[in-house]
Amino acid sequence: MKATFTLALFMFIGMFAFGQTDTVYYTSGCDRSFYNEVYNFHLGNNTFFAEGRTYENCCGQNYLVYTITENVIKIKKVQECDYANCLCYYPFDFSIEGCTLLCYRVIVEGTDVDTTVCQTSNVGIANKVRKPSVLVYPNPATTKVTVMLTEKEKGNATFEIYNIIGQKVYSREKVTDTFEFERSNISKGAYFYKLIWKNGAVLTGKIIFE
Repeated sequence: MKATFTLALFMFIGMFAFGQTDTVYYTSGCDRSFYNEVYNFHLGNNTFFAEGRTYENCCGQNYLVYTITENVIKIKKVQECDYANCLCYYPFDFSIEGCTLLCYRVIVEGTDVDTTVCQTSNVGIANKVRKPSVLVYPNPATTKVTVMLTEKEKGNATFEIYNIIGQKVYSREKVTDTFEFERSNISKGAYFYKLIWKNGAVLTGKIIFE
């Protein structure tokens, strides 16, 4: 039961900040093998990329609907047919332009997929020095936070913290090893940190203040 995979994106005209709903259609292209669902997401150059495979009924019209509201991208599986006693896996591959926030929460309704995807550096991987790693602790934090680079690199890094709507709430330059900072005026909630090295390497992560 193989057929040509088709994909169509229909974009609504309107300001991105007020929300956007688009549909990804797929018909047949059915693979009856028993695989797991796969959802791969990537955010770079202000574009959100999604690819993988999802299971639906083997008959009827099946598609994905994704809705963007502020910093949340919700993806929903839709099937327009009576339930058939068989499932197929359908490949999908689409992108969303205009995703200018540092990070987005991505939810696939009806699955356990609930993750955060952050922007990656524009510098090609082949031209990068191996990305350094970092420890940020305690996490969750209450008052004081320690940031420790576990691999020392030549040159200084800049450490930044953003809230979930992309506003910078803290910044420290010339980070070379380990430092501490006080939470001070940062409110409770989830935030994203970003370390930027002069050689183009970028590392992002999540931190929670309680």
